[in-house]
Amino acid sequence: MASCLAVMGIIWLVITNLAIIICFSTPFWMEDYMINLINNEGLWAKCGISSCVWFFEDDFALEETKPVWFKAVQALVAVGLGCGLLALLFATCSLCCETKRCNLSAAISTVLILAFLCIGIAIIVYGAKANSEYGVNIGLKMNMGRKFGWSFWLGVVSAALILLTSTMYACDCKRRPGV
Repeated sequence: MASCLAVMGIIWLVITNLAIIICFSTPFWMEDYMINLINNEGLWAKCGISSCVWFFEDDFALEETKPVWFKAVQALVAVGLGCGLLALLFATCSLCCETKRCNLSAAISTVLILAFLCIGIAIIVYGAKANSEYGVNIGLKMNMGRKFGWSFWLGVVSAALILLTSTMYACDCKRRPGV
């Protein structure tokens, strides 16, 4: 039977992966408020009031205008999401192979640490470069100008959730060393 930590870990892993998928796919990393105009930009789309332009439309025309650091952020978040999904696959398998005396908790924890590093570095790079190059501010109560949107902040929360979940699996691994 799976340990309580393994069950809690998989529940938190599902929540964490949902958060990563939402922050990865929504166009609200940067919000730009001007008079009668709202623009949002995410990792894959730039949206106005009524329409969005995806970065891969028109033979990647919008993507080609983005700086290298932005493409690195896209890649790091994609790798972090891939690691999170791989950890979920391992966690699901570990629930099934418990009777065969296998323990994937160390592997899950390691993959989640890699996901944490990728997403954490992506968040830091995006935050620093968006602030310095685009003038994006934290501005939680700002009505005008550029500020980080809720997708960016969900990415920050996702990184923290990855670290929490990784810690659960590391503790589960240490609790059952001979299994």
